[in-house]
Amino acid sequence: MKNFMLTGVLSCLVMSSVSCAGIKTRKQLKFEGINVERNNANVSSARTPAPVEVRKEVVVVKEAPAQESTTVVQAAPVKPADPVSQRIEMAAEIRNLKGELQDIKDTKALEQQTNAQWRLEQDQKMQKLEAKLKIYEQSIAALEEEVVHLKALKTPAKKVAKKGIFERAQGHMDDKNWKKAILEFENYRKKYPRGRRISLATYYIGVCFQELGLKDEAKVFYQETVDKYPKTTAFNKASYRLKQLK
Repeated sequence: MKNFMLTGVLSCLVMSSVSCAGIKTRKQLKFEGINVERNNANVSSARTPAPVEVRKEVVVVKEAPAQESTTVVQAAPVKPADPVSQRIEMAAEIRNLKGELQDIKDTKALEQQTNAQWRLEQDQKMQKLEAKLKIYEQSIAALEEEVVHLKALKTPAKKVAKKGIFERAQGHMDDKNWKKAILEFENYRKKYPRGRRISLATYYIGVCFQELGLKDEAKVFYQETVDKYPKTTAFNKASYRLKQLK
């Protein structure tokens, strides 16, 4: 009895489903939860919801590799400078070069001036040293002449002493060989300008010229004796002879 009732209900449902949505297959009915059994099998009308299988799919989103952006920067075309600007720039550069050149010239001139001053000072020192050396040499020579003279005075009359320049000049005067005497006295003056008997040598040259009749030349040497060698015996003698010749 119960099976008959279920069969009737199922028939009604099938009819309603056919009338509403057309004929459905058994697989579609099974999907909706309706079990249809063949050969009057029991039909379970209980609509138990079929378990829904939830598939969890993990979607991996792969990011495309970032492409390097190659930005090409195009340089703006350089406009050629106008002639006026070029001329101004060149004039400024010329001024800079002239300034640097002048600095180099000034430095070089200062160095040359310093070197020249140093050389001048050294030359002056050398001249002073040479002058002192010459004075010492002349003094030594005069002393040697005096030594010879002193030795001649101490030598016995029998021995012939070596005569110096001054003694030879005096010997020529004694022999009245005035020209040779002048040469010897002049030689003495050149060799011993600071000798002790330089005043007498100058005076005797004047005497020799006077003996030769050359009064003007004699006056020159007498005057030199008076001017250069005051307070000497030769000064008094030369002054006396000058008065006679005037």
